[in-house]
Amino acid sequence: MNITTEKNKYKLNDDTSIIVTVLFDRNKEESFTLEIWIDNYSSTQVNKGSGSSTYEYSIDIPNGLSNGNHTIYSKFSDDKTFESNIVLVEFEYLYPFTLELSILERSQYNKTIDKSIKVSGSGIYSEDFSIYCSIGDINSTFEGNPIKNPETHTFAFSGYCLIPDSIVNDGFYPVRVWATTTNTQESTERKSQYFDFFRNYPVLIVSDTMKETYYHNVDNHISVSGFVSDLDCDDFVTVKSFIEGYPNNETSKSISIPDSNNHSFNIDISIPNNLSRGIHHLIIVCCDKTDKCVSFTKSFSFAFNPPLIKIIQKPTFPVYINRCQTLEFYLSVSDKDGKNYIRIFHIFNNTLGNIVNTSLNDDSPHEIRYSIPIPNDINVGSCLLKFYGVDEYSLASKYELINVTFENYTQNEMERKREKLNKRQNKFPPIFTILTRNLF
Repeated sequence: MNITTEKNKYKLNDDTSIIVTVLFDRNKEESFTLEIWIDNYSSTQVNKGSGSSTYEYSIDIPNGLSNGNHTIYSKFSDDKTFESNIVLVEFEYLYPFTLELSILERSQYNKTIDKSIKVSGSGIYSEDFSIYCSIGDINSTFEGNPIKNPETHTFAFSGYCLIPDSIVNDGFYPVRVWATTTNTQESTERKSQYFDFFRNYPVLIVSDTMKETYYHNVDNHISVSGFVSDLDCDDFVTVKSFIEGYPNNETSKSISIPDSNNHSFNIDISIPNNLSRGIHHLIIVCCDKTDKCVSFTKSFSFAFNPPLIKIIQKPTFPVYINRCQTLEFYLSVSDKDGKNYIRIFHIFNNTLGNIVNTSLNDDSPHEIRYSIPIPNDINVGSCLLKFYGVDEYSLASKYELINVTFENYTQNEMERKREKLNKRQNKFPPIFTILTRNLF
């Protein structure tokens, strides 16, 4: 009896079983039991019928089988207690040899300025290897060394694929990267990324000076600053900016760039009067004289202003429950959005109320009287009172808070007030008037 396998190398994760072929020197005349196992792992038994000299069986690769050389063992027995010798075949269990290529850092390269393309990626290996690359159909040179992790048999690489001098025409080219083992010359699949090969586009750098949110009637424009450059030294570039969906507010500026250095710019984009609330996109475009353009998009929020509520006059505290029926306040109400309809609410004694609504014609403060009935169940002590306003866009102001103290008006309080009044009157000296009469 002899055993063979379909191949002598199997890959971790790629291969989950091994097809074993058992060969006899002549056809088996009786059925038999075939037993197969790998290394010291438990064996598998299968009954086979007579009539053939060749039998196939699939044995599962055990979970946790280590990387390296292993042995498959086999023997057979029949009903007559005959048991054969053990035969074996060796195989190698390897980590799969793979390479993945990351997306290129840039998608455009210049035919005269750029000399190489940066490539990076990762993979799995089981033996020493080298990395190779090509551009178009021309083999090139890879400059860089992979970083290997022997424990996990993974590697990462980052390097440069040199652009061959024979690549001169503008076009869309692939850069291909692969790896080849040193001893067996086994190669991974060639992985590709594509790039445009032509003259340079201008470079646009937008400074992070924009605000996240702009407010109606507060912010009139958006200031954008940054730097532009062009390695082709195109004499000038044009920077233009507009809010997406509002092309009529476009602002543009021509910037001289006689060299390849960075040149600063600053432009102001007017905020349209009809700009809606919500998230918008500011688009900045830079074009050279050949109409090669790059763009940058910055998102921002445009919001209406919440109303502003302030207490400008309040009752005298403490408030006497059995003498006062209402709490009299005067509030200042304003909204930077200008013309607006404001609903004013209060939260008092765990109750929400809306007593006064007002219409504003401009953004100046408007004074209103706000009277809150004192509930019958109010207790002596301190109670928090909150005011807030809600405009027609459902924007709410911040809370205006005040603690209201309540007391009962007692006989002692009446006496105290009377004494206080008497003391105030006694501060004035008595006035004597002498009346004179003529005596006859």
